[in-house]
Amino acid sequence: MGTGLAHKVAENEGMTLRDTLIEATRQLGHNYGYEGPGGDDLISERDVSDYYKRKLDEAKQELAEWRAMSLDERVSKVRDMREKDVAYHEKSAERDIAAADRLDAILEQAELWQPPTPKHEKLKEIVTKQLREAAESARDVSYIETFRSMSVDVDDYESELESKVVRYTEHWQREVQRVNETNEWLRQLREALPER
Repeated sequence: MGTGLAHKVAENEGMTLRDTLIEATRQLGHNYGYEGPGGDDLISERDVSDYYKRKLDEAKQELAEWRAMSLDERVSKVRDMREKDVAYHEKSAERDIAAADRLDAILEQAELWQPPTPKHEKLKEIVTKQLREAAESARDVSYIETFRSMSVDVDDYESELESKVVRYTEHWQREVQRVNETNEWLRQLREALPER
């Protein structure tokens, strides 16, 4: 017995070619509302998600607010953002060091563990190697110095905001195009579906 579409056709005596094509379309992700024979057999068109449109509007608003600021306000905003960024990374470094301490504690126990048989030696090797590497990695918080020494330029931040507008514009345009192409494909399919 086949799975998916073939199984559904084999198990449902009432399925027609039309139902089969609609079900295949649903399984391909083009239509989420079709319920099969006896249900609504119209293939509904997709709606454009407004996620990228909202993100684009937010980015445009943020850029407009930035451009309305005085130079002193911009410098203050960038300084505040930098301070928050450094504080976030300092907290991350603290969490990483605490994680390294926990890893070291388990590593110490793993190194003392006596495998029950020679066949279990490989397990001990793997565990101790992974714990050691993870602890070393977690303990390396040198990245915090990079964040402490970084300066954020007012002009760089404006360029970042402009790039965000461009990026969300491109995402929005691709979403609209994708949905339009899918809906055209669905319209063509609806026109080609047999009556039964």
